[in-house]
Amino acid sequence: SLNQKIWMIFGILSTAFIVSSVFSITRLISTREAMNEMAHSTIKSDQLTAEIKDNSRMLTISALELIVEHDPEIIKNIEKRFNQIDDKQKNDIEALQAIASESDKALIAKYLNEYNEFFTILTEVKSLALKGKDKEASAVYQKAENVKLLMRKHLNEMSETTHAELKSATDNLNAFTTHAIWMTIIIATCSILASLLIAYFVLSKLTKVMNSVIDNLRDGSVQVTSAARQIASSSELLSQASTEQASSIAETAASIEEMNSMIQQNA
Repeated sequence: SLNQKIWMIFGILSTAFIVSSVFSITRLISTREAMNEMAHSTIKSDQLTAEIKDNSRMLTISALELIVEHDPEIIKNIEKRFNQIDDKQKNDIEALQAIASESDKALIAKYLNEYNEFFTILTEVKSLALKGKDKEASAVYQKAENVKLLMRKHLNEMSETTHAELKSATDNLNAFTTHAIWMTIIIATCSILASLLIAYFVLSKLTKVMNSVIDNLRDGSVQVTSAARQIASSSELLSQASTEQASSIAETAASIEEMNSMIQQNA
């Protein structure tokens, strides 16, 4: 029936609107979660990068202290601190690798190679300093400074790459959000327009049906009126015929009565 078709179309439009809205909201939520995770990863990466730089600085300071210090007890403490910083540096690099992207992992690999060379040089500096060869230790230390510059360069590149990826992801999220909003608006607009078209179609159909009923009623009324007039005319004719017949009967009766009177007189 017409009502079933109308409700079916409304159901389809409503379902399409709801499904589209749920899909857009789900995508926005998942994208937001991914962005939050990326932002957290970027913050963590920045913290680890800063700690790795600080570890390198502390290793350098410890190596220089070994060159200038001659007290055995102090040297022993410096050497212990030197090894502790190295362990922390390795742990920080491993943690950074765990959250790094593929491009950042390549830079970390380069940094790790430079760090191994850097640590080897500082170990040599420490060995020479412990032997009292301060001049030789100072000369070797200059190599560590050159390697340190390369290490810092790789860390800066990694930080720039991470922030660029975060910016790109943010731009993508903004674009997707705008797209989802426009899609929702378009679908809502299409649903409203479709509803208006359906309402217009239904009203047109109802108007045609009502006009048809009215026309049929008008035609029936005309026919009834015509029939009523015919019945009235026939009734009038019957009434006239009855009157004339009654008059004829009365005249006949009068004639018969007059004939009876004449017959009695002649008798």
